[in-house]
Amino acid sequence: MKKIVPFIFASIVLCQNLIAQGSFIAPSGHTLYYYPVSGGISISPQYGTSPYYDTCPIGALVIPDSIALPNGNKYAVVGIGENAFMFCGGLTSVSIEGNISTIGGHAFYGCRQLSSINIPNSVHHLGSYAFYECDSLKSINIPSNLTSIDEYTFYGCISLDSVVIPNTITSIGNSAFQYCTNLRHLNMGDAITSIYYAAFMGCEKLSDITLPDGVTHIFSGAFAYCNIASLHIPASVFMLSDAFYGNPHLIHITVDNGNIWYDSRENCNAIIRRNDYNPNIGELALGCKNTVIPSSVTSIWSHAFDGCINLDSIIIPANITDIGINAFKNCTNLSAIYLQSMTPPSIVCSPSYNYSFLGVADSVCVHIPCGGMASYCSAWNCFSNFVEDYPYTIVLETQDSAKGVTEILTHPSCQIPTAFIRALAECGFKFNHWNDGDTNNPRTINIVQDTSFTAFFSPIAIDTLYDTTYINIPVYISIHDTTNIYVYDTAYIDVPYPVHDTTIVQDTTYVDVPYPVHDTTIVHDTTYMDVPYPVHDTTIVHDTTYVDVPYPVHDTTIVHDTAYVDVPYPIHDTTIVTMTDTISIHDTTIVFLTDTLWLHDTVYIHDTIYIHDTIVVGVDEVDAINAKIYTNNGQIVVEGAEGNMVTLYDVTGRVLATKQDDYSLLRFDTPASGTYMIKVGTLPARKVVVIR
Repeated sequence: MKKIVPFIFASIVLCQNLIAQGSFIAPSGHTLYYYPVSGGISISPQYGTSPYYDTCPIGALVIPDSIALPNGNKYAVVGIGENAFMFCGGLTSVSIEGNISTIGGHAFYGCRQLSSINIPNSVHHLGSYAFYECDSLKSINIPSNLTSIDEYTFYGCISLDSVVIPNTITSIGNSAFQYCTNLRHLNMGDAITSIYYAAFMGCEKLSDITLPDGVTHIFSGAFAYCNIASLHIPASVFMLSDAFYGNPHLIHITVDNGNIWYDSRENCNAIIRRNDYNPNIGELALGCKNTVIPSSVTSIWSHAFDGCINLDSIIIPANITDIGINAFKNCTNLSAIYLQSMTPPSIVCSPSYNYSFLGVADSVCVHIPCGGMASYCSAWNCFSNFVEDYPYTIVLETQDSAKGVTEILTHPSCQIPTAFIRALAECGFKFNHWNDGDTNNPRTINIVQDTSFTAFFSPIAIDTLYDTTYINIPVYISIHDTTNIYVYDTAYIDVPYPVHDTTIVQDTTYVDVPYPVHDTTIVHDTTYMDVPYPVHDTTIVHDTTYVDVPYPVHDTTIVHDTAYVDVPYPIHDTTIVTMTDTISIHDTTIVFLTDTLWLHDTVYIHDTIYIHDTIVVGVDEVDAINAKIYTNNGQIVVEGAEGNMVTLYDVTGRVLATKQDDYSLLRFDTPASGTYMIKVGTLPARKVVVIR
């Protein structure tokens, strides 16, 4: 017995040596190599050759469930070893007939023409890099016996369209599906708790994902440079690094209310990491185009807005003290940054890989608080275009946009903290007052805090007309075109007197009027053709006033501003200002009646009728910054504003004239006496009172 035992042992060793390594012919005709493992054999590259792919199979490969060796023994194929088919560029498909348990790392690394493979559910280990850059692989069945997907397993599988991850998988390794550029559909199993670095980075067609309710860790870049548009973070997430940067179309972000670590407070379309000691403050971990950063945020994490190419402006609240590396990387359309702190937040401000604003033009407009120029020019020296903004804002609203609108004519600035505002009534309405009771319009406001105003309007009441004689005249009554007398060029050139009564529309003019107009009605009735009812008796110039009178019309024959308050289609204040004795007809001044007059087209006075330049007889001198404003020969003169745009407004804020001259003083003709505004360049408008 003692002599036999060593012989038996030797025989066993000899049998093991016989199958230590070898080759066999696969059913597809390919020569495959193997080595023994527990329970059978595992496919391997040919040892002793360099490189491994010298003996690669080409075309469609079939791996049998077992092989029979010359010694008569049959061995199960239980695995595909590491590097087995590495760089087999001609391999197009693999059919596995048996129930293998392992596929080693790099097993099909670089098999760029491999388009299909069936992986049995018996596989419980799938090594890292197993299908690295299998460019042609269109689909993959991930075995249900796996508990994890190792790093780089499917890296660069650019033809992969959809992936279903079974409920047995608890983690997805680093770069496992990185640069699967055609991956559109991803179904993640419920058991996943960790998604590691760059797991799905660069899956640029992946637009819709649902994170499992149990996921706790999502590492840096896990879904970077994808195409995700909407994102919901479950309550279970404990660690969320810069996992979603570079998603240019991300516009909607929410965090489950039950998450104790993160939130999207104030519905700001961002993910904010709560402070461990004070949950009311936090750090911005991820933002998107529509993000309004809450004032409670104290810092912006790295990559928070990385790749947001649709981000055109951002407001950074005063409480933010630092902005992380690459926080606004590749925000190539960012045109304005608004900072609210006098102390510049710290940034990485050098043209390096970690530059906070890498890819953003240095000429972007950086808005800073008044007095912050020196500190920002030093701390943010990677930018060249700083603008000091007044810290307070003014917001205008209207009671009803159908009744009127509001506008800011001049915004407050660090140099001049005032705003010039006005309200414009729609047809049939009039401005009443601002919400604070003030009735001035336009109006100048000193802005010392964030301010808002609402304009109130009311309908123009027709039944308040005092001339009851005309109340019953239908609104469709009009003067026939053929009955109007026009003033022609050749008739009144250089005539120094008012137009005679030949231009007056007599009673017989109102052919279709069921009730004749009183004898006292004159041409002014036809002038206001768009008014359904004539103006008050006190505003009408009588026929007898104009009969052969060789002098200008007197004050008693004037139409006053206040006369048209209740007329449905009022004449603008600036076009009807009280006429005085100095008015005469002359052909040397303003041509034609402007579009601000509510004159019917059939009663326009011809182009050659002018208002004499002596309409303005005097005005108090008004000093403006760097300019002097005074009157001369009936004109408003602006001296010392050479090179600046100078604008003349009426009391409603309407622009009457705009001039600019680089060498000479500027002269403005005024249509009547009253209140005007002169604005030099960007300086505040100054009030000018014209008295005739």
